[in-house]
Amino acid sequence: MWYRTGTISIAADSPTVTGSGTAWVQNIRVGDGLQGPDGRLYEVTNVASDTALSIRPNYQGPAVSGESYWIIPVQGYTKRLADRAGVLLNEYGGIPDRIDGNEGRIAQNETRIAQNDTRITENDTRIANAIAAMLTKSGNLSGLASTAQSQLNLGVIQSLLGTVLNTDNCTVIANSNGVGVRLVMGVQVCWHTVTMTYTNPSALSANWVYPTAFSAPPVVSGNLIDLPPAGSREGLFVPITPFLGNVGLNCYSNAAWAQGITLSAQAIAIGYW
Repeated sequence: MWYRTGTISIAADSPTVTGSGTAWVQNIRVGDGLQGPDGRLYEVTNVASDTALSIRPNYQGPAVSGESYWIIPVQGYTKRLADRAGVLLNEYGGIPDRIDGNEGRIAQNETRIAQNDTRITENDTRIANAIAAMLTKSGNLSGLASTAQSQLNLGVIQSLLGTVLNTDNCTVIANSNGVGVRLVMGVQVCWHTVTMTYTNPSALSANWVYPTAFSAPPVVSGNLIDLPPAGSREGLFVPITPFLGNVGLNCYSNAAWAQGITLSAQAIAIGYW
């Protein structure tokens, strides 16, 4: 399509064309042809603004003002294609750079996620090792000869769990009923030194209320701490299915217990919170 909006003024033998009511920047390209008022065809060599352009050769007709003209897009479809490509480049040329930048940020986030997964695995390993050490450490749950030894072993247990207790991987509940540790994977461990009191001549008993309740009956175990009277045989017995919030502990003997006698036992319960 030929562009012919507005009018032009040109001095004789001048390369400068002045427009009125024209919009040449968006509609004319260098290399287009200008059909002048003198009927000759001139080459557009520069588009300075919407109202000023240059031609070659210099205008060969007499001076004119307010005359009509025609712009002939000699580059045809190639010119229009180039114009549209230029618009697209201006609008979307920066997309590849933005994509590259986003890919870089995605890679960084994936690295951070992998690092966090590694930290979680390491913490889970520490927790598992601490629990295993607590349950297998020689003397923690058996062979206790005195209250002092019980307290010492409790300190060992707490030191073994020290790495865990100083992280965000668990919740510690400590009260007059003992110490409970809730781990992130749902495991709960409670322990306490329980005093067994006289029930009848053949049994001592205690009701241990856990420092925090379980969601399902836990596994309870324990051992006597105090030395029993000479000549008696006894052991610590727990029910097969303890309650969620407490457990009854009993110590039986083939010799009669004396009224007022007490024995200490260390108990531990493991289950889920």
